[in-house]
Amino acid sequence: MESFSASEALECENSRREQPGFSTANFRESVTTCKGQNENIKEAHYLQEDLDSKSDKCLLECIHHHQYILELVENMENLLNPVLFFQFFGSTCTICLILFYLALNLDSDGVMDQLSFCGLLAVALSQLLLFCWYGNDLTYESDSLTKAIYDTPWIDASMYFRKNMRIMISRSMKPSYLTGGKLYIMSLETYRAIIGASFSYFTVLRNINNA
Repeated sequence: MESFSASEALECENSRREQPGFSTANFRESVTTCKGQNENIKEAHYLQEDLDSKSDKCLLECIHHHQYILELVENMENLLNPVLFFQFFGSTCTICLILFYLALNLDSDGVMDQLSFCGLLAVALSQLLLFCWYGNDLTYESDSLTKAIYDTPWIDASMYFRKNMRIMISRSMKPSYLTGGKLYIMSLETYRAIIGASFSYFTVLRNINNA
């Protein structure tokens, strides 16, 4: 009900008079109730429009912020991927040489030398862990973004909100990560693979030395 004109009220009153148990007081009370309900509906409609407008504005801010993050990650990848490659390559070679020395001299009496090389091994592994840990955090947060967007109450949102949300979901499905020379991804999976390969290499050297 948009409004209650005098002609509509008169017409409704004439129709009510034909009904049994009619009274003018009851009719006026019902008209007043209808007007109050109409005002409540209008107020709820305005509140919903205001909420949709604020939601659309907030989503646009999130999209711009997401685009800024993607540009930052791309710049970091272009800047750091050669550095990470040489760091990764150098640490891997250091680990292999230390394990080679320990495998051949583990039974010798030079305990201090062995402890020194074990310390160097721990340093090399820690360097790799730092890069892989934060690279893994970046990939994890990037993968979690799609689910976080989908968990929003988009069913009750406006069409404009849902359209922008689909665009953001389609872009966030491409994960963000850092690589070493575009050859491998800096993640905990890569770190675990290096640890496993290194100690397999150490075991093989020990078996050869004991044979």
